[in-house]
Amino acid sequence: MEIMINKKRKKHLDIGLLNTISHNLRTPLTCLIGFSRLLEATKLTKKQKEYLGNLQLSTCQLKINIEDLLMLLSKQKSYGMQKYEQKI
Repeated sequence: MEIMINKKRKKHLDIGLLNTISHNLRTPLTCLIGFSRLLEATKLTKKQKEYLGNLQLSTCQLKINIEDLLMLLSKQKSYGMQKYEQKI
C-alpha cells in the first residue's frame, strides 16, 4: 500500500515539474514572439527588418526545440513509470 502511495506521489511531482518547466520556457518565448509581431507592424529600417527576421527565425526554432524536448521528457517519464510498474 505504501509503495502505491509513494508511486502516485512521485508521478504527481514529475507531472508538476514538467508543467513548471513547460510554463517557464514557453511564457517568455511567447512574449518574444508577440512583441516581434508587433514590431513587424511598425516602420523599420532595412537593418532593423533584418534583425527582426533573425529574431523571428530564432524564436521559431527555439519553440520547436522546446516542444521536442518537452515531448521527449514526457515520453521518458511515461516509459520510466511503465518499467517501474512492471517491476512491482
